[in-house]
Amino acid sequence: MAAQVLVVAFGGRVFGLDPQRGGHIWRHEMHLVGQNNLVRLAVDGDRVYAMIYDQLECLDQATGSRIWRAEVGSACDTLLVAGDLVYAAGAGTLRAFRRDGTLAWSDDFRGQGQGAPALALAGRVIQADAD
Repeated sequence: MAAQVLVVAFGGRVFGLDPQRGGHIWRHEMHLVGQNNLVRLAVDGDRVYAMIYDQLECLDQATGSRIWRAEVGSACDTLLVAGDLVYAAGAGTLRAFRRDGTLAWSDDFRGQGQGAPALALAGRVIQADAD
């Protein structure tokens, strides 16, 4: 198993740091959409999932190299990784992506309420923050 990397994101960038000594190991630039540069993160195994607005990227945790990129289709606030799927929710939609970046399924919740969505699945709960 590869050494763990502390993953930090802000300003549209994702950084990998040495968790014991500090110091940058890698840096990845996300594709900025307008002024929205808030990056949502999830780490699972040797993969880092980073989402900015409607873009979801899978990165190699050791190197920061992009493995794949997927268009989510709408602005998303919440990201959850569980089992073989990566869930992205927000703006009235929920999408599930396979670990290879292909869309597994999508569901529409438009008109069902407002606010940032929460996702929960068997011991994993993610609550998005809303401005």
